[in-house]
Amino acid sequence: MTLPDDDYYSVIFTFKLTGVESEVFMNSMAELMDLATTFDGYLGEEGVRVEDGVSVFISYWKDEDAVKEFRDAPLHKEIRLVGKKRWFHAFDIHIGKVIRSYAFGEEIGK
Repeated sequence: MTLPDDDYYSVIFTFKLTGVESEVFMNSMAELMDLATTFDGYLGEEGVRVEDGVSVFISYWKDEDAVKEFRDAPLHKEIRLVGKKRWFHAFDIHIGKVIRSYAFGEEIGK
């Protein structure tokens, strides 16, 4: 994944699942990320399972309008509602503007 050096947005989604319908959840997330790739402002994503069932998923976007456009997509709204009822024990979402980005060595992530 190649990102700009600066001036883009990240959406950090940290969550813990209930364990209900885990396979359905994973399929829904894959469908949602397939949708994300169709948006003009989509730059990429990466994720990791941390500990105690907590996962962190980060998506990257060209600008705040792209973040809002994806948030308001009908499929995203539908999956968000189902997720709150069935899949998520808890979650946090943080949206931030990346003012600087740099790396060392081999590419990490995708």
